[in-house]
Amino acid sequence: MRKVLVVVAFVLAVVMTAGCDMFRKMAGRPTSEDIDVKRELIVAAEAARQASEDSVRLAKQRTADSLAVLDSMLNSGIPIKTSNQVSPVAKAKMAHRYYVILGAFGNADNAARLQKKVTDAGFESELIPYRNGITAVGVCPSDDLVSMYGPLMELRKQSFCPKEAWIFDKE
Repeated sequence: MRKVLVVVAFVLAVVMTAGCDMFRKMAGRPTSEDIDVKRELIVAAEAARQASEDSVRLAKQRTADSLAVLDSMLNSGIPIKTSNQVSPVAKAKMAHRYYVILGAFGNADNAARLQKKVTDAGFESELIPYRNGITAVGVCPSDDLVSMYGPLMELRKQSFCPKEAWIFDKE
């Protein structure tokens, strides 16, 4: 009887120290380490899926915002124009895609005077040279059409902003 108790105590001690992983391994089942790795993979895959959904949702929202702003601009009579009269070199030097064009002048000094008025009023501006010698005054540069609407409405309140102002898209 005493031998049986010693054997049972020994088996219990082995089982207590080895844990379930020993039996899982013997049965060909995943160990707790394997389960932890799989859990981390599931969490990472879920995070990647959520990030992808968020990215799609954000893109849809930006598209909807852009369409709404574009519709507002068109209803306000604000045209969006491109021009092949701006040389590729001048386009390459332009830091942004969109500009509000306040005027285009045959005399570069007139364009510089308007640019000074715009700059003095606190707006960022840039002179845009055309191939035919015309110089346009581009204001409130941006790479996002949606962000152009607010500054354009602010510009329209200024005395130097003509009703004929338009948005230039360099692409």
